[in-house]
Amino acid sequence: MPRLLIGLAVVIVFFTVFVIVDTSLTPRTRMRGLPKPAWIAVVVLVPVIGGILWLAIGKDRTDLARASGRRLGPDDDPDFLSGLGRTR
Repeated sequence: MPRLLIGLAVVIVFFTVFVIVDTSLTPRTRMRGLPKPAWIAVVVLVPVIGGILWLAIGKDRTDLARASGRRLGPDDDPDFLSGLGRTR
Protein backbone atom coordinates (compact mmCIF):
# COMPACT_ATOMS: atom_id res chain seq x y z
CA MET A 1 0.00 0.00 0.00
CA PRO A 2 2.78 2.52 0.76
CA ARG A 3 4.28 1.88 -2.69
CA LEU A 4 0.96 2.71 -4.29
CA LEU A 5 0.71 5.96 -2.35
CA ILE A 6 4.28 6.91 -3.26
CA GLY A 7 3.59 6.12 -6.91
CA LEU A 8 0.40 8.16 -6.84
CA ALA A 9 2.23 11.08 -5.23
CA VAL A 10 4.92 10.94 -7.93
CA VAL A 11 2.28 10.95 -10.69
CA ILE A 12 0.52 13.93 -9.09
CA VAL A 13 3.80 15.86 -8.80
CA PHE A 14 4.74 15.16 -12.44
CA PHE A 15 1.25 16.11 -13.63
CA THR A 16 1.33 19.35 -11.63
CA VAL A 17 4.78 20.27 -12.94
CA PHE A 18 3.66 19.51 -16.51
CA VAL A 19 0.59 21.73 -16.17
CA ILE A 20 2.59 24.57 -14.58
CA VAL A 21 5.13 24.46 -17.43
CA ASP A 22 2.34 24.29 -20.02
CA THR A 23 0.57 27.24 -18.41
CA SER A 24 3.79 29.24 -18.21
CA LEU A 25 4.69 28.66 -21.86
CA THR A 26 1.22 29.37 -23.25
CA PRO A 27 0.91 32.86 -24.77
CA ARG A 28 -1.56 35.15 -23.01
CA THR A 29 -3.59 35.42 -26.22
CA ARG A 30 -4.44 31.70 -26.07
CA MET A 31 -5.69 31.66 -22.45
CA ARG A 32 -9.36 31.52 -21.56
CA GLY A 33 -11.11 32.46 -18.36
CA LEU A 34 -8.32 33.72 -16.12
CA PRO A 35 -5.00 35.52 -16.55
CA LYS A 36 -1.78 33.52 -16.44
CA PRO A 37 -0.87 34.18 -12.77
CA ALA A 38 -4.37 33.17 -11.68
CA TRP A 39 -4.18 29.89 -13.63
CA ILE A 40 -0.81 29.09 -12.09
CA ALA A 41 -2.22 29.83 -8.62
CA VAL A 42 -5.21 27.53 -9.26
CA VAL A 43 -2.91 24.72 -10.43
CA VAL A 44 -0.60 25.10 -7.42
CA LEU A 45 -3.34 25.48 -4.79
CA VAL A 46 -5.60 22.70 -6.12
CA PRO A 47 -3.11 20.40 -7.90
CA VAL A 48 -5.17 17.70 -9.59
CA ILE A 49 -8.44 19.56 -10.12
CA GLY A 50 -6.63 22.75 -11.15
CA GLY A 51 -4.60 20.84 -13.73
CA ILE A 52 -7.68 19.16 -15.14
CA LEU A 53 -9.46 22.52 -15.32
CA TRP A 54 -6.50 24.05 -17.17
CA LEU A 55 -6.39 21.21 -19.69
CA ALA A 56 -10.18 21.23 -20.17
CA ILE A 57 -11.06 24.93 -20.30
CA GLY A 58 -7.98 27.09 -19.73
CA LYS A 59 -6.21 26.87 -23.06
CA ASP A 60 -7.71 28.01 -26.34
CA ARG A 61 -7.16 25.08 -28.67
CA THR A 62 -8.32 26.60 -31.95
CA ASP A 63 -6.19 25.66 -34.91
CA LEU A 64 -3.68 28.47 -35.37
CA ALA A 65 -3.29 27.76 -39.09
CA ARG A 66 -7.01 28.22 -39.73
CA ALA A 67 -7.30 31.18 -37.39
CA SER A 68 -4.49 33.06 -39.11
CA GLY A 69 -5.94 32.43 -42.58
CA ARG A 70 -2.82 30.71 -43.88
CA ARG A 71 -3.05 29.15 -47.29
CA LEU A 72 -2.81 25.41 -47.79
CA GLY A 73 0.21 23.88 -49.45
CA PRO A 74 -0.35 22.39 -52.92
CA ASP A 75 -0.40 18.84 -51.59
CA ASP A 76 -3.23 19.78 -49.17
CA ASP A 77 -5.26 21.95 -51.56
CA PRO A 78 -8.17 19.98 -53.10
CA ASP A 79 -8.49 22.43 -56.01
CA PHE A 80 -4.85 21.98 -56.94
CA LEU A 81 -5.03 18.20 -56.64
CA SER A 82 -8.16 17.98 -58.80
CA GLY A 83 -6.43 20.03 -61.51
CA LEU A 84 -3.51 17.61 -61.78
CA GLY A 85 -5.50 15.12 -63.83
CA ARG A 86 -6.56 17.64 -66.49
CA THR A 87 -4.79 17.81 -69.82
CA ARG A 88 -3.83 21.12 -71.36
